[in-house]
Amino acid sequence: MDTHTRQLMLQNDTAAHVECPPGFDWQVSMAVVKALKPHAERILGQPLKLDDQVQDASFFAELFVLEDGAINPYGSTALVFKIAIRFSAFGKMATIHTNSTASDVQKYPVAQLAKLLEQHGFEYIPAEFLNEPYDGKLKALGQGLGMDCTWWCRFFDYM
Repeated sequence: MDTHTRQLMLQNDTAAHVECPPGFDWQVSMAVVKALKPHAERILGQPLKLDDQVQDASFFAELFVLEDGAINPYGSTALVFKIAIRFSAFGKMATIHTNSTASDVQKYPVAQLAKLLEQHGFEYIPAEFLNEPYDGKLKALGQGLGMDCTWWCRFFDYM
């Protein structure tokens, strides 16, 4: 992780708030995500789905393209993304990722999407930076849960 990104994440971290910082305005933040969605779709050349019902998480929304076969014949959906843009509830940070072993985010125009995020006021955080161990202000995070917490968990995951 570079110094700028580390400082940004430490600046947006808090010792007391797990899901969102005080003063987080969900409606305003969601309006920004909805406004950038058609621009991201143009860059990708395909429609994006919006998850705007995120709860119990340190992120509030996600734009995504499902992996082929993610919807089975019975209509249930496995949330396996070809590509996704996830929006943290902290510090207007966003990342671009996949959770599919069959997909490679680098085959997408990540630089263009990152620029779009920045034009809409978000700080782009490369997903690979978020795999580093979390050593921020929320000391209780991960303790007793039998897991090693990362910066991904702190700012971009379900809690």
